[in-house]
Amino acid sequence: MQEKPLGAQRSDKPRMWRSLDRCVDYLKKELHIARFELLDATNFSDVALVGKSREDASERLRNAHEAAAHDKWFREQVEIGLAEADDPAAEWVTNEEANASWAKKRAELVNPSPRESPRFSHGEV
Repeated sequence: MQEKPLGAQRSDKPRMWRSLDRCVDYLKKELHIARFELLDATNFSDVALVGKSREDASERLRNAHEAAAHDKWFREQVEIGLAEADDPAAEWVTNEEANASWAKKRAELVNPSPRESPRFSHGEV
């Protein structure tokens, strides 16, 4: 029988565990190895590993969850928009009408009428 170290995924480095319990759990549940006879502890150190073994894993997982949540929200918004567009009571606005409306709103923001009281005076923030 040929002896081979258990390597990590996508790497040729040997897999390291924080505890023997986790190692045995992995061997039994993931690899379905219930019995092993050789355990080499020559390089064992009783000093606990410091920090996370995969510092980027939690950030990568958080980013994946955020992306999935955004994707779900975006798809819901598209469905809402399609439902509104398919509604027979939907009022359609031409491109010219929309441009004119936004031009008027921009003009009002740039040059407010003297009747409107400003929210802040020039010296306040």
